[in-house]
Amino acid sequence: ENLHSRFTGLNENLNRLHGDHKELRADVEVLRESLREIEARVDKHEGIAEQWLTANDWSNFRAWSSHPDADAIVEAVGTRERLTPMLNWYRANVPAASWVADPPQLPPVEVPTMGVWSSGDFALGEAQMLRSAEHVAGPWRYERIDGVGHWMQLEVPDRVTDLLVDFLGGGPRPSS
Repeated sequence: ENLHSRFTGLNENLNRLHGDHKELRADVEVLRESLREIEARVDKHEGIAEQWLTANDWSNFRAWSSHPDADAIVEAVGTRERLTPMLNWYRANVPAASWVADPPQLPPVEVPTMGVWSSGDFALGEAQMLRSAEHVAGPWRYERIDGVGHWMQLEVPDRVTDLLVDFLGGGPRPSS
């Protein structure tokens, strides 16, 4: 969303799967749900996160991530050292200092925007997604998917795809 706010006119639509607008992090009403994200962000503690996630043959990673393909990820990553670059993406995406700094002053998103949130998300709360609408000047659409977790794209790919296709103006997907 930050990039989209800064480079208006580059995209016709913005789709959000999970997450919040960065300015909401300073809002007390959203803080409680943001704490869920902080607690879930073991990836922020370099070295410690790698050690904890890979302990006991990656059992902590499997439990923490609740990823439907956790075994395949563990097999592909293989070592603690190869996990660090993956976690560095998260470390760079939301630097720890952003939680105490003034939120960036970004222009509102002016294109049609859809937020999609899943009721079983272990890391992000619904209020964060709903309050993101306050930072959208264009049309806002919110979709809640019940009964699935953080990895909705993997758990219910057809549902997520149908939402995206409908939102992007392609109409319903043809049945296979």
